[in-house]
Amino acid sequence: MTVPNSDIVKYSLWSDDQLLVELGKELLGEGGLGIGSDDPGGYRRFSQGWLEEQRANICANPSVRELAEPSTGDQILEMTTLADVLAGETTRTAAVLAAVLVARIGLRAFCSGSMGS
Repeated sequence: MTVPNSDIVKYSLWSDDQLLVELGKELLGEGGLGIGSDDPGGYRRFSQGWLEEQRANICANPSVRELAEPSTGDQILEMTTLADVLAGETTRTAAVLAAVLVARIGLRAFCSGSMGS
């Protein structure tokens, strides 16, 4: 999957809360599994749980490991790589949303178990 930088830039301007809610909507609503609700808190919780489930897949990926040790400091490269890793697991939009969230947390921190603040 090739992620346009414009998608990454667009989503990187959003707050973490906006990203989590939109990720939940994408995963559970029209673009995802089709069982969405109107509860923003539910979307956030679902997104956080989904990211935790994806942690092993993300952190075991050789491309992600290479970027994390030591961090390149290039968040666009990190987000693009993460979106590519997640592309087989979900929609393109959800992959990009998740990639922005994980890159904000930091690859090393995320792979160490952190979900950010």
